[in-house]
Order: sequence, then structure tokens, then C-alpha cells
Amino acid sequence: MKIFTLDFDVNNYKSVQLCENVNADFYQMFDGTPVKNQWKTLEVKEYDDSKDYKTGDAPGAFIPMFNKKALDILLPIINDYIEILPFRFHDDCLYGINVLCLVDAIDYELSEYKTFRDGKRIMRFYKYAFIDDAIKDKEIFKITDLNRGDVFVSERFYNAVHENGLEGFDMKLVYDSEKKYEAINENKSAFCEVENKKDSDTRQIRGVKKHSEYPKCYGKDEACYRYVNELSKDKMQELIENEEFAYKAFGIPKTKDGERLARSISGVIDRFLEVGEYPMDYYGNNIAKLTTDIACLYGQAIILKYGWKWMAVGNQINQDDAFICVVSPDDKWINICDEYIKDIISRNNIGLGGENDNTVLLLFNMIGKVSNTSPEKKLTLLS
Repeated sequence: MKIFTLDFDVNNYKSVQLCENVNADFYQMFDGTPVKNQWKTLEVKEYDDSKDYKTGDAPGAFIPMFNKKALDILLPIINDYIEILPFRFHDDCLYGINVLCLVDAIDYELSEYKTFRDGKRIMRFYKYAFIDDAIKDKEIFKITDLNRGDVFVSERFYNAVHENGLEGFDMKLVYDSEKKYEAINENKSAFCEVENKKDSDTRQIRGVKKHSEYPKCYGKDEACYRYVNELSKDKMQELIENEEFAYKAFGIPKTKDGERLARSISGVIDRFLEVGEYPMDYYGNNIAKLTTDIACLYGQAIILKYGWKWMAVGNQINQDDAFICVVSPDDKWINICDEYIKDIISRNNIGLGGENDNTVLLLFNMIGKVSNTSPEKKLTLLS
């Protein structure tokens, strides 16, 4: 028995978002409970119509969404486990899939996962292992530990997609009952790419190499800050986990297109500033956590588009006063994403008109223009 995660190829195919601003908790309502009785058909639009992405049968969205062709093929397989929520898309209709099948199916001894600080609630899984009897005959399901998290599908579903040539799906094998005691998913994050080479002791995480030219110390006339160094592996993993949390909390489709991600972040901030309500995952209106998570996504967008790196920058080698930021190649420019996003979220990013401005896309485009230029001093702040 094989189990796959259900995801969508937003790097090559069109994805969609809601046309109207909604309460932040809207994205949290898909937790395995029915919503059809109070559902009103909503309109969606393309996430980014500035690029010529292919049109698939399942556009990436905040929940699984199929066109009529995909629905006709897959509904006979999944009908007992879902409810269908209609969306308007131009003059057509898309069909949201609200998964109602929640199963308590995790084999905790064989799974690998990270908990929150309370040691009880699971933040994320690194490796899934299931109790076979609990998922037998389940064609599509979610797990009780993360009821707003990954959607899982059976081998029958997977085969139906490929045998019928359905496009836009991106399903990854995460469990094989015949290899239950082997690591199916050895990568601890889709965005944490680790390469171990037999003939080299170099380990690379997101382009950061140990035994490289870092740490560096600059003279006070050379740079705005004296010291720059790579982040520890633990700190890098923390940033990655913050990104993952934000993707799910705000319903942003995962992508390796930095510009597309920046547009999504700008939209999230616009909705937050307009509606003023926190997603359910940010319990107690935790603005510090919300700011940090969005900042991690923004830094990742800059990294994907322009090849910058997460680094520690400060004025002392011991890092006591170091702050985390993204740094351009050759250490020319820096952006302190956390402080920058905090100013916008806190409505302190005052523009020429005397009002708070969401300048996420403006700065993102500016970074592209200045990345290859040289400021008077290295490590010059760009914000």
C-alpha cells in the first residue's frame, strides 16, 4: 500500500486565489468538518496573470481544486470522503474539495516529527509512517494531528491521475507499507536541499557552504557592519519551519518562483491590513510570530529571485549583537526582513502621503535593480 501527498505544480501551472478579501479565519475552516450547508459560491482569479503559466486540471489553491474533467474522473474514487464546494472562475466553474475523512493513523514510533514547545502538539512531520489498518481503503484523507495540513491520497487516486493524463498535480510518495521501516522522505523540508558528496566534506544548505570564506570581518571604512557569517544549521531549520507555518496559515501555494511568492506575500499583507484579524494559527494575536513568519517567506522570495542568502550580520565576531538578514552576493546589500515587515504590519511604514504603505513589491523590484550595483560601503541596508 502506497500513500502520496496531494499537491499541485504551481511552478508550471496556473494557481488561483480569492477575488475578495475574507476574514483570516476563512482559510482555517477546512479542518475536516463540513461547510457546505453555509457555503456561498465564491469567485477566484489567477494568482499571477503576468506570466504565461500552463492551464492544468487542478490549479493550486488553499484547498484542492479541480476542473470538471478532473472531477468527473476522480469523484467516483473520492466521493465518500469529501464534499464539493463550487467556485466561479471567469465564465467557468472550479470545484473545491473539502476533505472530511480525518483518521488517527500515525505510527508515532516510526514517524519523525517536531512538536511545539508544549511537547504535545505536532508542528510538522519529517517522515510519515501510518497504521495500515487505519488507512486501508481510504482513498483521500487527512490526519487528526494536522487537520488543516497535508491531504493524502491512495495509489488508486495517483494512478487515475496519471492514466487519464490529468495535468497540474504534484503528488509525492510519503509512505510504502512494504518499506515501512525505511525512510521514504529523507528531506526534512521541500526548501531544505542538502547535498552530501562522497568526495567532498562540503555540505550545502540553500547554497550556504561550510568551510567557505565566512566568517568575514570588514574594516569600519569598508562596510556598514564589521562582521558577517553564515547561520547555524539549527537557525536555518528554524527559518524553514517558519516559512512552512506561514504557507499553511495563509493558504499560499508553495512555489520556487520568487516573484510569484512576493506577490502572494503582498496580497496577504493587504488583506491583513484591511481586515485586521489574525489567522487562527496565531493564537492570542501573536503579532511577533506573524511578522517573523511573513518575513521568512519574504526573505525566501528574495533568495529565490536574486540569489541572496540568509546571514548573520553585526559588529562583533561573537554574534552577540548579530541580526539575521538576507545578504546580496559579495556582501553588497542587506535587508532585515523582520524589521521591514514589522513596520508594515504595525502600520509604521509611513510613505510620502503620510500613511502606512505596503511597499513589499516596490522594494522587491528595487532589489532587482540595485543587486548588481555597488554601494559606497558593503552591507548597506536596503529597505
